[in-house]
Amino acid sequence: MKRLVKVVFTSLLLFSFNYEAKAQDSFFTVSGIIRDDLTRKPLEYVTITLFGYNTGTVSNSDGEFTLKIPNAAVDATFVEFSHLGYKSFLLPVKGESIVGAEILMTQFVAVLSEVLVHGFDAFYIVQEAVSKIPRNYCDTPSQMTGFYRETVQKRRNYISISEAVVDLYKTQYTEFSDLDRLQILKGRRLLSQKTSDTLAVKLVGGPNLAIFVDIVKNTDLLLDADMLSDYSYKMEEITQINGRDQYVITFLRKLSNHTRCMWERFTSINRR
Repeated sequence: MKRLVKVVFTSLLLFSFNYEAKAQDSFFTVSGIIRDDLTRKPLEYVTITLFGYNTGTVSNSDGEFTLKIPNAAVDATFVEFSHLGYKSFLLPVKGESIVGAEILMTQFVAVLSEVLVHGFDAFYIVQEAVSKIPRNYCDTPSQMTGFYRETVQKRRNYISISEAVVDLYKTQYTEFSDLDRLQILKGRRLLSQKTSDTLAVKLVGGPNLAIFVDIVKNTDLLLDADMLSDYSYKMEEITQINGRDQYVITFLRKLSNHTRCMWERFTSINRR
C-alpha cells in the first residue's frame, strides 16, 4: 500500500513539473526598468502595452516592469511605453524574451489650445457700462466725419446700394438726438435696372438713422435702467478694437408669460 501511494505521488509531481514547463513555453517575457532620460529617475505607473494587442501592464514604484507576451502574439513588432508628460517609446520585439532592458523616456510638453474664461457676469457688465456713461461720453458738443452705407438685397443680389461721406454734429450726451445734425459731403447710389426686379417697396433708413438709434442718448431704446432686466445677456468671444480688448455681449428680449403662451399657441396652429 505504501508503494502504491509513493508511485502515485511521484506521478503527480512529474505531471506538475511538466505542466509548469509547458506554461513557461507558452509565452515570452519583456522586463526591465524605465527611467527619465535626463534625470535617470525611475518612472512609476508607465503604461506598457503590446502594440496591436490587448496585452499590457504598468511599471511599479521603482520603475520596474515585466510583460508576459503569449506565443500566439509572435507576429507583434513593438512594445509601447506611454506616460503623461513624455513621448511614447517603442521597443522592437522579435518573439524572444528580453530581460533587463533599460527604457529611457523623453519629456514632452504639449501646448493646449487657448481657453477663454470670462470673469464677469454679462448682466453686471451691462449695468456697469450704463452707470459709467457720464464718465465715458462727451459732455460738450463735438463734430466728426463718418461713412454711411446702406444696402437693399433681394435673395443673393443687391438691388440698391447707397454710400456717403458725412459730416456729423453731435450735442452732449445729455441732450436728445433731435438737436444732432448730419450733412452729406459726398455720396453715390447704385440701383438695379433689371426688369425682373419685382420688389416694389425698398426700405431706406437714410444717413440720419444712426442719429436716432444712438442708445446712449436715447436710453429708452435699450439702456433704460428699468428695462435692463427685460433682456437676457450672454458673453461672446472678446474682440479687439485699436489694440484694446472689448467685451461682446449678445442680448435677447425675455417673453412674458402672456406673450409666451400666445407664441406657443401661434406655433402650434402653424404646425397643424
